[in-house]
Amino acid sequence: MDHGDLVGLWDSAPYDYGALETCWLAFVQDGRGWAAWANVAGGIEVSRFRWCCPAADVLELRYEWHASGDWRQSGSGLAFATIIGEQRGGEVVRTGFTIEPDETVIAQTPFTALHLELDLLLCTDYARVRREVSIDDDPAQGISPWPSPEL
Repeated sequence: MDHGDLVGLWDSAPYDYGALETCWLAFVQDGRGWAAWANVAGGIEVSRFRWCCPAADVLELRYEWHASGDWRQSGSGLAFATIIGEQRGGEVVRTGFTIEPDETVIAQTPFTALHLELDLLLCTDYARVRREVSIDDDPAQGISPWPSPEL
């Protein structure tokens, strides 16, 4: 089952009341995606996955790769400065989700929200930043290629 409403870049910032960390999710139309977490102390983690919706309002992520390390500013976002730990995936996570309008005291305008039943890298609530997303937005792009589809 295809769920095109998930495609885009999602950010937990409107829900990060006073937090010193934030999370992002990206769902690319071709079924690839990533979850990223970063904190103000310079730590970053990125998990790449393949995603699908096997049933209405059910999201399945098949993790392929995970890395942790230190971040640096890159253009308008963050990227790895160094990778400290890296591992292949294999975990499959299924979670229910809803997409609906929302607003928070941090956000200045209402936004489209993604609410997950399970947390992905510490977060369950995200605001859509934009619908257009590409592999080039991946904070680990250029450091590690996407694993081959055969893995």
